[in-house]
Amino acid sequence: YIELMIYGLRSRRDRRQKQRRAREWDLTFRRTPANTTDDNVDYYQLAIQEDRDTALLSLFESFMESAPQLVLQIYILAERGMVPQDLWTVSIQMASVASSLFELSWSLASYHRALRRSVQDKRNMTWGGTIIQFLWRYCTIAARVLSLALFASEYGYWMFPVCIGHWGVMTVWVMHQQTSFCDTETGKKRQCEEYLFNMVIGAVYLFCFLNVKDEPTRLKYLAYYVIVFLENASMIVLWYLRTDQNLWYHLPALVGDFVGFSLGIIFMQLYYRFCHPEANIPCRDRPASCC
Repeated sequence: YIELMIYGLRSRRDRRQKQRRAREWDLTFRRTPANTTDDNVDYYQLAIQEDRDTALLSLFESFMESAPQLVLQIYILAERGMVPQDLWTVSIQMASVASSLFELSWSLASYHRALRRSVQDKRNMTWGGTIIQFLWRYCTIAARVLSLALFASEYGYWMFPVCIGHWGVMTVWVMHQQTSFCDTETGKKRQCEEYLFNMVIGAVYLFCFLNVKDEPTRLKYLAYYVIVFLENASMIVLWYLRTDQNLWYHLPALVGDFVGFSLGIIFMQLYYRFCHPEANIPCRDRPASCC
């Protein structure tokens, strides 16, 4: 963040210097001067790259901190039956759930915005597209963590085989995509670091999809969300069949899980139909290599 601020201030300073020198040359010689910056460093591009790296680190931080907190707080609320015996404590827990869910969704939307801005041959995301993508992530992640937390509240440690199995399958899938995030300047890939990166992305896939390779994503999204929908439906139905029917959220949680996931898919369709930076997305495209 500090480097991003420094590069941003230097970029702003260079732009003002260029404008001032351009006015001086225009008044004196009635023509535009050549490039008169102090050096050949493009601080604006450096700021853009730092913004992308900062967004990626913020994304990892949110999934390492906010995602476990989100599942844990919903699990605690479900264990207590969400009865407001201590209104202050329950209010703080609900605020923690809301803030964690917001941070996860916003970190994904802001990362995609920063990633597109860092690539010169790609169009930038609009604020409208960013908000629609935020709503898409918010709904799908909310449905995912709700099913995980409620399943854990009834089946306890059975959640760990489910999560480990999902993480293992997703890690293998990411490795099959042959990512290249850990290439050196000489083009040599550092395999150990690449595998570690793939394992981290596999953990992120426990909650949401994150595209790690620039290739068509239609079949990727289809495969991922079909798997997640089947897992969510299985967990929430198993919870519904086993939990006490007298709980006030017994039916609302079941309906809310399906409705939230469906709304997320609808927002995803709206984003790619109306808000995606590339306006002319073909109805049919070649499948990604991993599909």
